Amino acid sequence: MATVGIAKGSAKSSWIAAATLDRYPQKIKQPQIYGTQYHIGPNQGDKFTQDPYNRQLIPDSLRMGMCVPAQAEQQKVLGLLRAGKEPAERKRPAGC
Repeated sequence: MATVGIAKGSAKSSWIAAATLDRYPQKIKQPQIYGTQYHIGPNQGDKFTQDPYNRQLIPDSLRMGMCVPAQAEQQKVLGLLRAGKEPAERKRPAGC
C-alpha cells in the first residue's frame, strides 16, 4: 500500500515503505537496509540497537529521498534510546 501512495505522490508513504522494507529482513535475521528499526537486543541487559544493519548499502542521499533520516541523525536517536530517553519527534528530511 505504501508503494501505491508513493506512486500517487504521497511523500509520507516513502518512510513507511522504507520501514516496511526494513522489517522483513529484520524478521528473518538479515540486515535492514535503511536503519528505520530500533529494538532491544535478544539477551537480558542488551541495549537498543539497529543491528543487523548494512550501513554501507544505501547512501544518505537515497535514505533522505525515502524520508529516512541520515545516519548521523539515526546515531543521535540510538544514543538517546540507549540513555533511556525518548527522542523528540524524529527529524525527517525536508519535504517529508
